[in-house]
Amino acid sequence: MTLPVSSRDLGSPAPDQLDDLNKWVGNSAVIDGDVSFKTGEAALTEEGTTILLGLTDHLQTSTGTIKVDGFADGVGGDSPENDELSKARAATVQAWLIDEGHVSAERFAAPEGHGTRDEVGGVAARDGVADPLRRVVRITVG
Repeated sequence: MTLPVSSRDLGSPAPDQLDDLNKWVGNSAVIDGDVSFKTGEAALTEEGTTILLGLTDHLQTSTGTIKVDGFADGVGGDSPENDELSKARAATVQAWLIDEGHVSAERFAAPEGHGTRDEVGGVAARDGVADPLRRVVRITVG
């Protein structure tokens, strides 16, 4: 099931299982960090809250544990700051889904930040090279 989140095209297709950003593809949605957060910050933008609002109906009616993971691009390399920022963004998304999206807190696993480590939809980090497909937050139900 693919549910559009915004009337604006917010991202280009990503490889592998991610057909697009900011909508449900299978049991996951990948939120475009470029429109959801200001550079270097973990606070949601207005566009970010609009995107999350479009995802809440599915989360409220689905079953299973919800996992929120944050990822960073290669700018700044594999640094503690990227780890902290990606985790803070994941925690911000999870808190918004609980507080504003009215999704039960009991359904969530602890949010995780992966920095530049790990792959998102087959897109690995490239040392020292900004990869916009990696500056994301992934929400998975299952």
